[in-house]
Amino acid sequence: MKRILLIIGGSLCLFQIACAPCSDDVSSESIGPNKDVTATAFVRNCGATTDFTTMVSMHKSSENLHDQADVVFVAKGRRDIGLSWTGPTSLEIACRTCSREVVVRQTTIIGPFDIGYDLGLRK
Repeated sequence: MKRILLIIGGSLCLFQIACAPCSDDVSSESIGPNKDVTATAFVRNCGATTDFTTMVSMHKSSENLHDQADVVFVAKGRRDIGLSWTGPTSLEIACRTCSREVVVRQTTIIGPFDIGYDLGLRK
């Protein structure tokens, strides 16, 4: 009986480790000129078996990163991201170390917002 409990307990521990949620490390935020929308750049870490992912989301300033956020940019690995609002509905995302091979998502329009990019795009 002890052996069965040890096996079940060990399996639960491994399951819990394998199913641990990802963590997000916010690297920068930029609140829009009208103070209603925030762009957030963050690095997602889902554990030792996957690479880091750099993401940019847009969400209402009154909500946090994970509440109804729209992910507008995704790049493989850890990337330095610059965020700047060029107008009330225009966001510029800069990633000087991003090549075409690492960019996974690059949204240019979301709702009333236009998103421009300044990417390295080197091979």
